[in-house]
Amino acid sequence: MRRTIQIGFFRQRRFISAPLQLVHIEHPELVDTGVETFQGHVVRIDNELYWLQRVVYTGIDITYLNQVNERNGTFNAEFYLWMRYGGDDDLPTHVEFSGFSGDFDPAKPLESSQEDGLNYRLYKVNGTFKANFDLHDYPFDSQSLAIHLRNQDHPRDEIAYIIDTFGLQLDRPKLPDSESDAYRSLQLWRVDSVRRFVDSFSISSTLGKPGLFSTANRTEYGGFDTEIVLRRDVAAFMVKTLIAPFLLVLVVFTTLFFPPSLIKERTTIPVTAILTSAVLLISISNQLPPLGYTVALEYLFYVFFALCLLAMTTAFLSEILRHRRHQARSVAMDRAGQIVFVTILLITLVVFWWKFGASVTA
Repeated sequence: MRRTIQIGFFRQRRFISAPLQLVHIEHPELVDTGVETFQGHVVRIDNELYWLQRVVYTGIDITYLNQVNERNGTFNAEFYLWMRYGGDDDLPTHVEFSGFSGDFDPAKPLESSQEDGLNYRLYKVNGTFKANFDLHDYPFDSQSLAIHLRNQDHPRDEIAYIIDTFGLQLDRPKLPDSESDAYRSLQLWRVDSVRRFVDSFSISSTLGKPGLFSTANRTEYGGFDTEIVLRRDVAAFMVKTLIAPFLLVLVVFTTLFFPPSLIKERTTIPVTAILTSAVLLISISNQLPPLGYTVALEYLFYVFFALCLLAMTTAFLSEILRHRRHQARSVAMDRAGQIVFVTILLITLVVFWWKFGASVTA
């Protein structure tokens, strides 16, 4: 088990990790201790070897977020990245972003200086990031857009990234993230929260080194993540996209009250409604990536298709009964169709409100 000797101090009644920590080396035989000691990465204390771990105070401050594209699984973000760290080199800046397409060169900071005895590097990053969208609840969904920073050159025993609490002013009351100008250009989305947390990943590969062939060695690398949680503006989506289907539901429902003389209209209107809504469903589906599951919105359309079939079936059966001179049964069939239609509609609304009501009212 890895042992870390944590060194720190208190500032404004908060414990602050010191920029250098000692991490015990569990398998010194796997480390070129001579070279690492010469480079200042390893120290010896009472015949024990320790990595001189460099703690990097890290901050990511979003300045602009837009183009959330579910079909491509991407989003565009602009932000400031800064790092403050000790040491005589810039190894902590050898980072990259997962799933990133844009302009970022760790060797070319926007600003480089010394701050409080630590190296300070500031970058401005702008580009497109990959995202994993879970669309099961679409359009009542919320999504997490994550910016993953990684250092894959030096293990976490050597370089660890932590949240720069004071630099990000997380110790002070702030305006809600939803009111930030950085997210004003988002359409059909509202910001729930912005979270920062320390991350890590590990590999168990031997990397072809003979000394690792017989071990269960796992190399862990440090990282830093910023996660923006968005919630879709359901009300705006409904008004913009689903007004036509809502009106079609009312039109199809009124056909259940048409007199026998309008039997043709009682069948053609539901058919037209099915075709119209099917085109709209295809149009909406084209905005999403190919999915191997059914999203919530599709269930609404399937219920609507069932209501249209119900209206047509009711019209056919009512007309057959009327032709056989079962007038009372024909009227009862129409009444039953009306009751079943309203019942299905109400059950659907109740189920969706029970499951997604919080998303609609949030």
